This record gives sequence, structure tokens and C-alpha cells, in this order.
Amino acid sequence: SKALSIPGVHAVLTYADIPRVIYASGGQSYPNPPPWDQVSLDSKVRYVGDRVAVLAAETSDIALEALKHIEVDYEVLPAVFEAEEALKYDAPQIHDEPDAVSIASPERNLAAEIKANIGDLEQGITDSDHVYERTYKVHQVQQGHIEPHVVVTYWDEEDRLVIRSSTQVPFHVRRMIAPLLNLPVKRIRVIKPRLGGGFGGKQEMLIEDLCAHLTLATGRPVRFEYSRELEFTSSRSRHPQTLTYRAGVMND
Repeated sequence: SKALSIPGVHAVLTYADIPRVIYASGGQSYPNPPPWDQVSLDSKVRYVGDRVAVLAAETSDIALEALKHIEVDYEVLPAVFEAEEALKYDAPQIHDEPDAVSIASPERNLAAEIKANIGDLEQGITDSDHVYERTYKVHQVQQGHIEPHVVVTYWDEEDRLVIRSSTQVPFHVRRMIAPLLNLPVKRIRVIKPRLGGGFGGKQEMLIEDLCAHLTLATGRPVRFEYSRELEFTSSRSRHPQTLTYRAGVMND
């Protein structure tokens, strides 16, 4: 490609260069409960800020210049921008790939669903002297940690892939990244230094896989640090919420 021909550029990777292995980016436990709906690079992008390609260069200036020479042909697909609209059965399906699993209802774009009740809810409402129902909306929230997402990957003297990451979930990163790279877990070491803030925003594998793919492709150490803009467009943040409460109370 034009980008790869620029002096100082050592690798340019797209979905065609990386095996398609599905994984769950978020994780706090094992077995991992979140949807398994992520691949390192895909032929379909789903939001502004999604991954298209990744490259490695000697300096950030060279990398930014090389990005300008990556040409992408997009087929514009139907889009949906509000959660309520996305839940409708005639809404565009965001994850229609057959290998995405652990999604509550892909047809409705429903990632997860939990139902629980104690006692007879409807009878309790019927017996109440007063019933209140309100709906509240909460905007998307960015954690705003002082330190952005930053990862360094390299091979150590024992031929292990070392991933030094500002992560809150080092063992999750190791479990998820091993099959992506076709490496046994014992050949991957994840180092979690003291973080400059996380607040839940670093409880996922976000850019560790991209760095690792580039280290495998080049044999060289790779460092990737998010800009503040990327923190807003390309990290998960905290989702916007629509919360509906219905409560029954007695006079006493």
C-alpha cells in the first residue's frame, strides 16, 4: 500500500491480514459473561471511531502521515442512533455475523437481559395506596481518567510476549489475547502498573490486541497511546441510559 511505502513505516494491517477470532472485550470474571462480539479488525465498521486499520511506524508523526495514505472504500449501511429505535425488530441489525455469541437478542440489538423478581410484584402494586412511575434519561459518561489507554508490547528474553498495559483486568487480557495470536497463555505476560485512573473504563481489552498483532508482524516493541479525542470516540465509556421506575407505596 501507499502507507507501507513511506520510510519509517514497518507494518500496515487490515482485516485481511489478521485471522478472524471472536472475543469479548469486556471482562471481570471467568467464565466471561459479556457478549463475544469483537474481532481485532473487521470488514464491517459499526460506529464512528471503530477500527479500520492499524499501522506501526518509527514515530507518531510518520504514523499520522501514513494514515493519510490509507484508502478505504465504504458501503454505507442503514444506521440507528437511539437505543429505543435499535430495539425495534425492523431496526438495522448491528451484529449479524454468525460467529458472535452470548448476545441476548442480536435481532433486537439487545446485548444482555436480566430478569429477577421477589414475591408477587403485580399484587403488590395493586395493593398499594399510591403508585408512581417515572422514566429518567442519563447521558453517556466518559470516565475522564488522567492517564489515557496506553499499551506497550514486546518480546522478552524468554520468548514471551509482554503486554504492559494501563488495564484493570490483566488476566482477562491474557485469556482473550492468547487465541487471537495463536499463542499458549504461558507465553503471554501482562504487566499492570499503577494506573492514572480507570473508574471502570479500563475493564476491557481495548488496544492490547492491536499492539500485539503489530509486534508479531514486525518483531519489534510497539507502543500505542490514545489521544483524549480517541478516549471519547473509541473507548466504551459508560453507556447512555433510559431508566424506568415503578413503585407502589402505602400511606404509612
